[in-house]
Amino acid sequence: MVTLENVMSEMAISGIPRMLPAFAQTVLVRFTTQRRNSEIATASRQSAAIMSTNQPAARVAAAPKSAKPRKLSVKEARELEGMEAQIQAIEAEVARIEGLFIQPDFHRKHATQVNRLTDELEAAKEKVTKLYARWEELEAIKTAAERP
Repeated sequence: MVTLENVMSEMAISGIPRMLPAFAQTVLVRFTTQRRNSEIATASRQSAAIMSTNQPAARVAAAPKSAKPRKLSVKEARELEGMEAQIQAIEAEVARIEGLFIQPDFHRKHATQVNRLTDELEAAKEKVTKLYARWEELEAIKTAAERP
């Protein structure tokens, strides 16, 4: 183990100037403090891991016995049925707006509408992303409920 006395004796033997010991002492104190803190943190993590594995049986028994996945509600089932049509409609709107931007004479025809069309395009793309996420969520619920 590194101690201040060991370092000081090593410095005296090696002929390091006397004004260095104050600096060495500061470095050594910081080093030992950091080492002690890391050892304490490691011990704390280990004891927490042991405590989490040694939980009383009452806590373990309190967990639900069978977590049955829920089924789609009637409202969610209707939403899922119409989801594909909604997505196609909004993707068509995105394609229409992007088609306007692609036209060579876009700025002559739609110069006053650029900001509005840009906002509509961003909103439509965001809505498509949200619809896909919701569709995925509903399909996951439906699939989980269908499993035996």
